Amino acid sequence: RRQRQMCIRDSYWYWGRQERGYNPPIYASGEGHTDEQGRFVFTLPIDLTRQRTSQALNIEVNVTDQDAQEVTGRAVVIAHKHALYLGLRPLRYVGAPGQPQSLRLIALSPPLEGSGVRARPGITATVEVYLRRWYTVKEKDAAGRIRWRNALSETLILTRTVTTGPAGWVDFDITLPEGGEYRVVAHTLDELGNPVRCSVYLWVWGKGFVNWGVPNDNRVTLVADKRAYQPGEVAQILIASPFADALALVTIERNGVLQHW
Repeated sequence: RRQRQMCIRDSYWYWGRQERGYNPPIYASGEGHTDEQGRFVFTLPIDLTRQRTSQALNIEVNVTDQDAQEVTGRAVVIAHKHALYLGLRPLRYVGAPGQPQSLRLIALSPPLEGSGVRARPGITATVEVYLRRWYTVKEKDAAGRIRWRNALSETLILTRTVTTGPAGWVDFDITLPEGGEYRVVAHTLDELGNPVRCSVYLWVWGKGFVNWGVPNDNRVTLVADKRAYQPGEVAQILIASPFADALALVTIERNGVLQHW
């Protein structure tokens, strides 16, 4: 069978979110023939010097047999730019002002040349905490409609360093001073000198009004303190209300309204 077309594209994924309107470039294309076992093996050097992150390569192959019938196959392969990855996970996403919030930083090496993912002990990273403040004004658009316009400002409020332990992770606490939205960033360099970073968002409730940004669709954002719960656990939900004074109807629903207040 003859491999009619082989196309490898950079699909430009950032860990699950794809840029809209982006037409990925073709790294390589060509033709070849399978061997007696029906295999066609090729290698492709990938240059990631101009990329900020690792890339997902979308490989597409069209195979034509002796009867001129075509079969198409696709696969996605990760081209790793970094020799090290960091990850941040909070114990809870929502906390109280002035109370410690626990996070875990993990350092891993990607699976290269057939090896599995390896934990990386002894990795020192800088942790930065930013307070995110929203500034909102009303303005009139070209059609004469009144709309909200939100501007975001981030202020660095805390910096510290942490080092992963023998298992490749480290737990640490941070104390957030007031109600609002925060971004926690951890960054370091890998062995190749590439900057490596990760981030996570935290929310803190507090007395008084907190501007979470005002959407133009009058939606209210609900933030759960955890991604998943076991039966019997109590979930804490932060209501990021865009209104300073409002009366809210809260319902818990599953195939109907179970509770309301």
